Order: sequence, then C-alpha cells, then structure tokens
Amino acid sequence: MEFNVDKQIKDFWNKFIGLIDTNNEEFADATSENSVRASKFLEGLNLDTIMPEINKHYTVKEGVEIYPRRAMVKAFIWRNIKTIKYYTKEERILKTHPDEALELGFNID
Repeated sequence: MEFNVDKQIKDFWNKFIGLIDTNNEEFADATSENSVRASKFLEGLNLDTIMPEINKHYTVKEGVEIYPRRAMVKAFIWRNIKTIKYYTKEERILKTHPDEALELGFNID
C-alpha cells in the first residue's frame, strides 16, 4: 500500500494562508521559525489512505470502539515522536493536557 506523504503534508499546510509558495507550487517549511506541537500537527493528518489497512486488523467496526480508532493511530504516532516508552505515561500526559488529547481526536467527557 502506497500513499504520497508529500501531497498529504502539502494539503495539510495548504489549509493555512501563505504556507505554499504559489510561484513554483513547492512546500514551504512553515515551522522553521514557529514550531508546532506534535499533537497540533497530527490534528490535520488525513488517515483516510491507511485506515482500510488498519481496519482489517479489528473485529469491531470503526466508530463502535471505546476510543476512536483514528485518535489511537495518531496517539501511536504522537507517542513515538515524543519518545514516550510506557502507555501509562502517555495516558497521564494526555489526562493532564486535554488540549493535546482533543487535537489527537479523543473525546473529553
């Protein structure tokens, strides 16, 4: 299964004005001066291309699970970016930073 990472990044940043160089249509590095939290970046990540493959490994249909599947995939990526080793630490961080949990796609109730 293949997907174009550059196109996904370009589409994500194209949502914001001025982040795409209109002269040559190439991706401009938007974070060179202003960094973005990993959870904020992952909030705009489109998982549509990989979800069919991920859904093959679940018996429960998407949307019926306790935690949103897309949020769990983004949390997995987020955890690796943040180099968090233990799930308990990940849970503790997301509970103390609900804004990041929301950006990843979890419901805060």
